[in-house]
Amino acid sequence: MTDFHDKIEEYTYEELKQVIMQDAASHDMLACRYAARFVMLDNFDTFRSLRGFLHGLGVKMLQFDTLLEDDHDDWITPDQMRREIQQCEVATLVTPFSELVRFFDEQKFCGFMHDISLMEDTAHPSKRIYIPLVGLENRMAGFLKGFSRIKESAPIWSCHTGKQETKVFLMERSPLSQSSNIAVLHSAYEWMQYWKTSAPQRAVVCTSVPVRAFHQCSQPDNIFSFVEIKDTHQLLTQMLGYIVPFAYCDEESRQWEQLTEEVVNIPAQGFNFGEYVCKRFNMLSIEVADFMRLWVDGGSNDFDRWLLKKYVLSDVRYAGHRYLLHCIEKSDLTASGLLTAIATSIPLGFVGKRIDSTLMAERTELMRMVGGEMRATISTALQEELRKCIVEIFQQGDFATAKALCTHTFSFERKLAAGWFDIHERDSFTKKDLEALYPDLSAYLGEESATVPDDCQWMHAYFMHYRRAKLSDKYAAPIAEAIKAHNGSNAAFYQWYHATPRCHDLMNQAEADYVYWIDGLGAEYIPYLQYLLSKQQTFAVGRCCYARADLPSSTAHNRYDLPVERIFRQLDEKAHDPHGYHKYDTLIEELSLLRGMVDTIVANHSHNICRIAIVSDHGLSFLSRLKESLKCNKDAEHEGRFLQSDSPAVSDTDFLYPTNEIDGKQYKVALHHASLGNKPTHEVHGGCTPEEVLVPFILLVPNT
Repeated sequence: MTDFHDKIEEYTYEELKQVIMQDAASHDMLACRYAARFVMLDNFDTFRSLRGFLHGLGVKMLQFDTLLEDDHDDWITPDQMRREIQQCEVATLVTPFSELVRFFDEQKFCGFMHDISLMEDTAHPSKRIYIPLVGLENRMAGFLKGFSRIKESAPIWSCHTGKQETKVFLMERSPLSQSSNIAVLHSAYEWMQYWKTSAPQRAVVCTSVPVRAFHQCSQPDNIFSFVEIKDTHQLLTQMLGYIVPFAYCDEESRQWEQLTEEVVNIPAQGFNFGEYVCKRFNMLSIEVADFMRLWVDGGSNDFDRWLLKKYVLSDVRYAGHRYLLHCIEKSDLTASGLLTAIATSIPLGFVGKRIDSTLMAERTELMRMVGGEMRATISTALQEELRKCIVEIFQQGDFATAKALCTHTFSFERKLAAGWFDIHERDSFTKKDLEALYPDLSAYLGEESATVPDDCQWMHAYFMHYRRAKLSDKYAAPIAEAIKAHNGSNAAFYQWYHATPRCHDLMNQAEADYVYWIDGLGAEYIPYLQYLLSKQQTFAVGRCCYARADLPSSTAHNRYDLPVERIFRQLDEKAHDPHGYHKYDTLIEELSLLRGMVDTIVANHSHNICRIAIVSDHGLSFLSRLKESLKCNKDAEHEGRFLQSDSPAVSDTDFLYPTNEIDGKQYKVALHHASLGNKPTHEVHGGCTPEEVLVPFILLVPNT
């Protein structure tokens, strides 16, 4: 019996071509009896060369892949293959062949090869059926060992030109796009087409259902090794060799797919996940502040945040940021999810428990980084829950924790800080605490260094008491004493009034390039303005002094004729809010409005070398709400602060009769906080009290 090794004839490629031509011309009875010519190859490049050679000889092509539709993942049965081969009447190259039969089980493979080997066609003695077997040397050897008619069957040729090995990664669905340099074969049609036309790669991905179903029957195989891939993580790490510093979970499959698609064309040897994330966000490194900014950025999507999350969780530099890591693990991939976790993870449910002070400090830092987004994201209801929690902690006597939970982010925190300082200034909540939790209010209540007229140093003390009284919403004794001393009579009032320069005159003398008019800006805000202006670098305060408005202290009687760059009316509008004055809330809103105005002024001229004047038409008083009205004239304007009067001017301790410098008319004006008409419900102006009449004049010059 012929040994199967003897049956296989080994040739070089050039020798193989000669043998094929000689065999085609042969009229030997045995050569003409069996048409099949198996050509065993170990290289797809050689297969394509052989196909070209045979085509040049006029050999017809039988292409099994044409039996399939390119958008269907069907399979071709042995019966279909056998029938198509039997119908050939001339020399024919069958392709693809090995890419189908390698998936037959052993019994089907041997039976099919037996039938093809002994297929006769005496009517066409010159017919030759060339069947390339790429990578099937071991399978063919197994068949030949049990082939009883091996001696009389057609010859089997072998040509070794250099073994090509390819890993085929089998997946249910591939995330790789067409732009990837990794071939993805989605169907049986694409599987058969690929090996006919493409240069072999060391690895391909195949999602074809039949290939995945039958791949276990393919072994042993001399070219292909099939690897089942359960998920994209295995594809990226096992197939492509990327090192990814975090584990896979099914819930994140979509993100893993996008990651794979994005990095697949980056050489695995040079891939570093941290560097990839930084480069994607156009940064050298991503610090905590960068992370928070990118997370809440409206342009960031779920995949961006997933990358940021994995970057932080896998970077050892973040190991000390325990609270951030906790909140990232707890939240989803939305901006609101992380912000809610940061805001609530510690306070809610905290009462009665101890918490690490470093975690509370980290929470504060994180919330201040994205304060605006926090305010826009955390609902009113949730803020109220936080407020109640902090208040309960404070009421239980844990002042340190309650203060540490306030971050200067929400309005209710500013209100708590204001109330705590107002009520507990002498025991548990000091000026230092206020400066830490609400620096704007601390600055407002602080001292100022504005210039006042000679013999008018009392103005500094008056406004110190006024600001403190405004916080408490009380008519304090020092206020009453100062009004009695300096507004107790017409003569006493005019002494300081005429000693103070007009704001209009100061503006005319200043030679400012730009003038900003803040309606309702009284001298009470001077320390706060100085604080805000000290925080910017563009301008220096060239002059800051007390100035006076004309009487009555209303806008109509203090308009500015010179060109004004902008008029800010928000303070005055807040004062006239029909909902009335509210303890703490109104002051907090006023400080916020004024901060925005100063920021706007500085930003408008951040690149200008110029001089800027900040002026006002009058101030505001909250104290008239706390004094009973004189009820002398119900028609008095501005909540009873003044009215036009043609009566002879009479010296009185309750009001004045000044003539306005602009319209030349005489008015009856309240000298004290008690109004002429009804008792006010909100802040007022028009009268003669220092807070209504005295305004700041500020000249900003380039900070050189």
